[in-house]
Amino acid sequence: MKIYFPHTPQKKIFDFLGLLYITTLIFTTVYAPQPLFAAIHADFSVSEATVSLLVSVVLFALAVAPLFYGVLLSSTSPRRLLQISMFLLAIAGLPIFFTHSFPVMLAARLGQGLLVPAVLTSLMAYIASRFHGVELQRAMAAYVGTTILGGLFGRIICGALATEFGWRWAMLLIALAALPGILIVTRFSEEARPRFSKMYWASFAQVFSNTTLLRLLFLEAGGLFVFMAIANCLPFYLNSLNEGISELRVAMMYSGYALGALIAFSSGRLTRLFGGEARTLLLAFCVYFLLMPGFASTNIYLIFILMSLCCAPQFMLHSICPGLINRLGASDCGVTNGIYLSCYYTGGALGSYLSVLVFVHFSWIACVAMLMAMLFAMICVGFTLRKSFPQT
Repeated sequence: MKIYFPHTPQKKIFDFLGLLYITTLIFTTVYAPQPLFAAIHADFSVSEATVSLLVSVVLFALAVAPLFYGVLLSSTSPRRLLQISMFLLAIAGLPIFFTHSFPVMLAARLGQGLLVPAVLTSLMAYIASRFHGVELQRAMAAYVGTTILGGLFGRIICGALATEFGWRWAMLLIALAALPGILIVTRFSEEARPRFSKMYWASFAQVFSNTTLLRLLFLEAGGLFVFMAIANCLPFYLNSLNEGISELRVAMMYSGYALGALIAFSSGRLTRLFGGEARTLLLAFCVYFLLMPGFASTNIYLIFILMSLCCAPQFMLHSICPGLINRLGASDCGVTNGIYLSCYYTGGALGSYLSVLVFVHFSWIACVAMLMAMLFAMICVGFTLRKSFPQT
């Protein structure tokens, strides 16, 4: 995707490219451990569910912390907060390389998880202060696409590094990649300090009294619950099918993210093609549901195809719901988006952990059945939205 900024100084373009580097790095940090789960499980001799917390704790932090960083940005500039957060992010990654204690490693990941929202909040504030009008729309589109591709690159890069050098070196190199980000941020132009409105309880009440909005929040949370459940369980299931499978081969299972990015960028056309948001969402849930039984297969190549195909309905859901949520939300969009992000990442955190518990204590088939039940509930809720968002 080419992004053009007419009449934009070269300095602004340099700043934007730096923002994309940092965005990619952040989502690399979030999802990097996933293809390494089996190797970490073997090294630390802890349960699979415990290992899955390495991603879950970061998602829980993403669910809670954004509500507080807006206040922090009222007293400091995004550039300054970026500098501090990137430095601390690199420092937080060092214990992961040296420790032989899983609790220490988990604490380091929690530290990274608390820093990730600070970086993301600062990035969006900086983009909003540097770009305006059409430029801002293009910049935000590129930013969202980069967040999706960052999830793909994070898994593949970490898997490739782990296969070649071991999982500790992979995590260390990704942590140290934050250091060039500090230099990039240092060269950023000064920007106006953003102002954040106070969050009033009335705005929260307005969100939670809107039943249509609550259903959309459930769908977003449920979608990420299912997707993160598959993503977290997959390394353990693949290892049970082919013990000793390389981290790179596991990481390649997530390459369908590229299809997800394409779907996200084409969501407007697809929504018109399928007759409106409600019909498109319902179709996405049905496709998701029909794909799910195939994950019970023991054929690794079929699982690869299914994982890629699942990215299409998941990112279609993720590209449609935020706009609808903001359209229906409270007058204070900060409150609406704060609640949306909290629900979205809480769903992902719960899915990433509970699914592995079911996998360990019952079976992979039981886990697939649980996810099908969640998707069936989403289909039922999506069916009720037809009159809320009629055909366009």
